[in-house]
Amino acid sequence: MVAPNHDGLGDNRSFRAQSKPKLGASYDDENECIRVVTTDCETAEEKISLRLTLIGRTHLGDGQSRYIGFVINSIPYLTVLYRLNTSGVVSITELVNAMFAESSNPQMRAALREVCLPILQENQIDQCEVPKLSLK
Repeated sequence: MVAPNHDGLGDNRSFRAQSKPKLGASYDDENECIRVVTTDCETAEEKISLRLTLIGRTHLGDGQSRYIGFVINSIPYLTVLYRLNTSGVVSITELVNAMFAESSNPQMRAALREVCLPILQENQIDQCEVPKLSLK
């Protein structure tokens, strides 16, 4: 199913229905990603790039934010690339800022600035515990 674009982030992005994820920030060891989710609701994922996926509500009510989270993939690679902590705790804000500084893709930069950073700030989420990371 293709969702209409009402946010200015891009066109022709597909939504894939997901089960309800764990709230807060968590590291998924199997998929090597950090998942940030702020609301317990039915969600869909909107892929922005290979490294970033936004999590949105499937049903939007009056006054509700469309996006309730995001997923950053390739965490072992990104922590080495951006010289971030590779074991213990990763600052998601530092990671998002580093991705923003590196990216030349306007859609990616808009998603990081207009969706990811506000989600982190509004929900006072910054850190995610990660195991000792290594490149495979």
